[in-house]
Amino acid sequence: MLGISTVWDYHEGVDMFMWMISVNDLGLSAIEIDYRVSREQINEIDSIKRDLGIEVASVHNFCPTPDDGETTRHPSNFYRLTSIDEQERLLAVKWTKNTIDTAKRVGASTVVVHAGTIDFEDERCAKLFAFYKYGMTQDQEYNDELARVLKIREDTNKWSKTMKKSFVIIIITVLLVLVALMIYIIYSDIRASKDTDAKEQIIPTTQPLQINYSDY
Repeated sequence: MLGISTVWDYHEGVDMFMWMISVNDLGLSAIEIDYRVSREQINEIDSIKRDLGIEVASVHNFCPTPDDGETTRHPSNFYRLTSIDEQERLLAVKWTKNTIDTAKRVGASTVVVHAGTIDFEDERCAKLFAFYKYGMTQDQEYNDELARVLKIREDTNKWSKTMKKSFVIIIITVLLVLVALMIYIIYSDIRASKDTDAKEQIIPTTQPLQINYSDY
């Protein structure tokens, strides 16, 4: 079974019937419904997939996209399951369950989930994701922001490699110092043992003083 995601050749307002026809013409028999597909488009896919012999293999969280708030994050991280904010975590669980319901409805056996992310990554890429979300990938602003993010990633990798090298050098230095200390202790013990043995082998030769009174 070969399939393709609805990310392919997708744009807002796309005619899903014609899109499914194109998939069928490519000789593919399965699709993944991603997070950008609207509720109406999901219904349309579900109504025509059987006639075209196309199976929905998987659904990507969050599908459909949550409509109870706004976010500057990538849609797949609209809410984070790993968030330390309890309210956000509960919303992530709620909308993940909603995606599971969508998968069941269209007959998909798999749900793709981004389990979470870290704050630094979101803050670093939020502007880039916003440009992508609003279809600005051909604009110079997008290219400049992409170059900035890639530079940060490159600098971070260099820093990580430098820290790893420094850590290795520190460990080697500490080991060498420990080895030198052990050698010194062993040498000191051997020398002290030899000094003790040498002292024990010295025999006192002092004799009582004898006075010959006949000489007086």
